[in-house]
Amino acid sequence: GSLPLDSADGAAVGIDLSSLPWNELRTSLSDENILIETGPEDYIDQCYPVFPLPDEDRSHYDLLNQPSGVCMNQLLCGFKGCSPVANVTDLTILEKWQMFEDFQKDNFAIVKDLSNPSYNIPNYVLFPKVAGDVHPPL
Repeated sequence: GSLPLDSADGAAVGIDLSSLPWNELRTSLSDENILIETGPEDYIDQCYPVFPLPDEDRSHYDLLNQPSGVCMNQLLCGFKGCSPVANVTDLTILEKWQMFEDFQKDNFAIVKDLSNPSYNIPNYVLFPKVAGDVHPPL
């Protein structure tokens, strides 16, 4: 399994994630390569290609096996509130469905827009190998 270790959400509330001690964490792990940097680019490159496939050719396993660990089983859940558009909480289910159909007609351009502020993909993902990778020794 993987553990997301911060998210684009942190940047939205003014937290400077770059100042966190990522290198210190990396050197404390059993293997420095189990902490990887991720972002919307990985979501598009590794996750998106599965969704346009016909249902019979699509598998959640194709998402689970991606190296970034950021793939979701629903395409739009890589965004805050599972929507690439902000402020959709007041929409009816029918309105949300219509919006999704519009995304499809536009070949999901809004999803592929890496500058979309609604992306909620972690900046780092940890693939722990031993207990000490997720809990410091006592």
